[in-house]
Amino acid sequence: LDYLEKIEERFDLVDVRLHQNLFEASRAGASYDLRNIFTDSLVELKPDKAVTFVDNHDTQRGQALESTVQEWFKPAAYALILLREQGLPCVFYGDYYGISGKYAQQDFKEVLDRLLAIRKDLAYGEQTDYFDDANCIGWVRSGAENQSPIAVLISNDQENS
Repeated sequence: LDYLEKIEERFDLVDVRLHQNLFEASRAGASYDLRNIFTDSLVELKPDKAVTFVDNHDTQRGQALESTVQEWFKPAAYALILLREQGLPCVFYGDYYGISGKYAQQDFKEVLDRLLAIRKDLAYGEQTDYFDDANCIGWVRSGAENQSPIAVLISNDQENS
């Protein structure tokens, strides 16, 4: 936040803290309290200045800042950045198309296409959060005029899935 003040908030910044929270949640599984997923993140503190991301070229496997969100959690992580009111989401090329080679990773094109379509067509209107359970959080977007609202649930516990 100090940096944003020094540059008089002229630029948006990547939300590294949110990425770290997503990474930690993916590693901890059901022991991670999802109510804290946005704690200390830029999107929580300065939502209009936050570029949100799940992974990028620096955080993928084999890179100096390796902190790759585990595959099982990526659909939930992308829902957290694509379907919410706050933040400017960025989809990583490697997540969309996959990664080949020594540090191969499956693609998430099908899931991301669905989430992107939901964002484009339905993720509008006021947002009401329901962060009432450590392992199951959600929110509702009220929709725009002549649109249905949407509800999103995220769980990191098989019992809630």
